[in-house]
Amino acid sequence: MLDKSNKHLFVADLGIDKISIYPFDPDTGNIDVAGVRQIPCQPGAGPRHIVLAPDEKFLYAIHELNSTISCYQYDNFTGNYNEIHSVSTLPDEFRDPNTCAEIMIHPSGKYLYGSNRGHDSIAVYSRDSKHGLLNLIEIVPTGGQNPRNFTLSPDGKYLLAANQGSNNIVSFRLDPGTGKLQKLDHILEIPTPVCLLFS
Repeated sequence: MLDKSNKHLFVADLGIDKISIYPFDPDTGNIDVAGVRQIPCQPGAGPRHIVLAPDEKFLYAIHELNSTISCYQYDNFTGNYNEIHSVSTLPDEFRDPNTCAEIMIHPSGKYLYGSNRGHDSIAVYSRDSKHGLLNLIEIVPTGGQNPRNFTLSPDGKYLLAANQGSNNIVSFRLDPGTGKLQKLDHILEIPTPVCLLFS
């Protein structure tokens, strides 16, 4: 993932439990490997995907292996991101195997979404734009199995969940006032969907 300036490339590395930030030259496409900075994640967490807040003061990582989302705050003095907050993506009573996949922030910056494979759901959070903290709103079934990916429409009114295990894409209406999701009747049957993009 690139930041807005296109000068920093962020890489979530599950194997080393770190997020690497490389200096990037947008004119040449070159990556400065020697200039890399790394953000340590919790041991065994397995960072999978990351997203920056609209103001880029906060970075969020969804961890595949321990089913959490962590928030990292940018330090103007050191130029690094430091973990300040971590939340579970699962209900307290859920004990079955689960791995996390996708993470996205609503275009308004008010809400954050993450997917569970195993629980087969989307966790919905409100986001404190000043402090970066997340508060769980709801956890919604995706209407299928193994939601490896999902995406938000550019206008922020819909969420589409790609259920890889059940071969379908399920649509949800998104309430911009609450962040909550409402499952729609429109379901697209498609073999093994793994990535959704709006063009």
